[in-house]
Amino acid sequence: MKIDNTHDFAAAVPICEAAVRASPDQPRLEFLLGLAYGGTKNYMAAQRYLTKAADAGYAPAQGKLGVYFATGRGVVKDMPRAFELFSKAAAAGEPGAISNLGAMYSNGNFVKKDEARALELYQKAIEAGNPFALAQTGLMYFYGKGTPRDYGMAAQYFQQAADLNDGFSLKYLAVMQERGLLGPPDAAKAAELRRRAVQVDPGSQDPNVPKELNASGPRRASAVHHVRRIYYYRFVGCRWPWC
Repeated sequence: MKIDNTHDFAAAVPICEAAVRASPDQPRLEFLLGLAYGGTKNYMAAQRYLTKAADAGYAPAQGKLGVYFATGRGVVKDMPRAFELFSKAAAAGEPGAISNLGAMYSNGNFVKKDEARALELYQKAIEAGNPFALAQTGLMYFYGKGTPRDYGMAAQYFQQAADLNDGFSLKYLAVMQERGLLGPPDAAKAAELRRRAVQVDPGSQDPNVPKELNASGPRRASAVHHVRRIYYYRFVGCRWPWC
């Protein structure tokens, strides 16, 4: 049974409930039922089943429950608890939890802000198969967080995310073309990138890039590195700030 990409969570709930009744105390089934309830915005029910699966040591449930504590869905918002759950799931290799742990270090949520550690975790999450971390890594290079600013490297990560139809990354690439951060400004290419962002990801976040970041402002480092290409199916889950 797989419901991660479904758009009909209401239909998935009774199917998952039947599966849990037929095979009780199976963490994976409890996790899937929690996902189904979460998809219907019944967060109280969702967190009950996610908690059961997480307490049994099921890493995907620990990561998802961490999102609930980070956002206050069905529980009282509790960043220390979110950090604990993300850390446990990340130690088990759960890609989303690794990325979300990076977000906590990047934003200084509960832990001391550590951008170098955040970048390290984002890159680890990419290797583990988390597409959300591609755009996050692009941001780190774009703004010089945890690493010297490097527009060439940022563009490579944004492009990989854009190839997965991430509108946020498409819009950042458009900004880079408009401001001449990758060579001469190219308004036509920027407009095409923005059109594609609207088509493939209409609800994507609009970048808020400081005006001083332009061709005459802080320059990029030489992009001499090669970013290994990572392939994924598609972006799933929430976009900001946790997934």
